[in-house]
Amino acid sequence: MNKLLSKILIALIISPLIWMLLAQQNSFKVLTISGKVSYKNSSSSTWKTLRTGEVLKMEDELLLEKNGYLVLMSSHGKTIEVLDEGTSRVREIESRLNNSQTSLGKKFTDFIVQEMMTNKSEKKEMKTFAAVVRVKPNHIESGIPAFTAFSETEILIKWYTYPYSSKYVLSIINSDKAAIFMDITEDTVYSFDSEKLKLNKGKLYYWYVFDADNPEVVSDTNSFSLLTEQEKNAISDSVELLNNELTSNRTPLNQFALGKYYENNNLNNDALDQYKSAILLIPESEELKKVFAKFLIKQKLYTLVSELLKDEDTD
Repeated sequence: MNKLLSKILIALIISPLIWMLLAQQNSFKVLTISGKVSYKNSSSSTWKTLRTGEVLKMEDELLLEKNGYLVLMSSHGKTIEVLDEGTSRVREIESRLNNSQTSLGKKFTDFIVQEMMTNKSEKKEMKTFAAVVRVKPNHIESGIPAFTAFSETEILIKWYTYPYSSKYVLSIINSDKAAIFMDITEDTVYSFDSEKLKLNKGKLYYWYVFDADNPEVVSDTNSFSLLTEQEKNAISDSVELLNNELTSNRTPLNQFALGKYYENNNLNNDALDQYKSAILLIPESEELKKVFAKFLIKQKLYTLVSELLKDEDTD
């Protein structure tokens, strides 16, 4: 009888511990939030504002206002986006996660998630760095990435207006540093056909612009290349697959994943457009802004960095 009683007591003590351990294992960490998102646990009737870094348990309940958005990571390392307005239990979200399929997009989504989890202190450093570089005298800033590959024959070059400059000269040079094209324009956008200029695919070319009346006002020397047919074919199949995934499940994180794919394949101008579109959907996601800002700084797009982070608290 005493042995039976002892076993019952041990079971009563251990069972809650096991339940608590399982509950901790089946939890979600909040990676990023945009808009107004609240939560409450099973022991409370009060809704609390959800913040990045907090951990949600299975019995917790979420409330997303209009345009609310968050990304959660499970204790097993899987991520899921929550976009549906209204209330839902974390347990319901877990069931959706378990039923989700792996895909090519997931690989690049994982890259984005890893970047989101880096040190937040980088944000202030990025904004400060961008602000300092922007005030460089006699400098025309590029409006496209410092390096990008193009998959089409039509090449579009952009730069920012420089005060008091009314005309600009665009110069394109080859890898031997010989000028192969120059033209004067009053615009800050210039397009040309690479085939008409007889540019070779797979080769690296450079470009810069300067003030037609004051050559000391000049941009950095930027570069671009043209994809070979083999490179285009290899990339186009994956892009088609990723776009099909986006069509069936167009979410901000998936759009960032496509941007990351472009970036990994040096299609940085396409990546820029993709990141811009994604960030418009979740303008209050500090973590995804930081991912975008790191890309912009790498590509020397300092004006865009300053605009992206201008409303952020740097304290």
